[in-house]
Amino acid sequence: GDTHLWKDFKLQFLWPPKNWKSHRNDDSLVMQISFGDHVILVMGDATCKVEKNLLKHKLLPEEIDILVVGHHGAKDASCSSFIDHVNPSKAVISVNKNNLRGYPAEEVINRLKERGIKTHITSKDGTFSSTF
Repeated sequence: GDTHLWKDFKLQFLWPPKNWKSHRNDDSLVMQISFGDHVILVMGDATCKVEKNLLKHKLLPEEIDILVVGHHGAKDASCSSFIDHVNPSKAVISVNKNNLRGYPAEEVINRLKERGIKTHITSKDGTFSSTF
């Protein structure tokens, strides 16, 4: 729930709540970064369980610019209801080539594509930068 200002950026820490104890991926930091009218949502390794909690408690922004997809695009993250709510115009999946777990999951890529979200996968596309 903390908010910090850094230069022209507003950093809002949405997760985890105080005293939260769960699977270590769900202890991951979820952060909203705002710059002027632009919003980036960084999901860390959070799974659908965290996404549903954030939705339930109305902690998520709507209509974001960029979503840094949770859990490297694993099938247990980026649930449909979450994606529909935040409705990003772009998504970034940070993952290394030939990773042992086979990230990102095809289901996640399809969920993003079905909604017309331009998706950048670092293992294929390299470093990501955006002018929004």
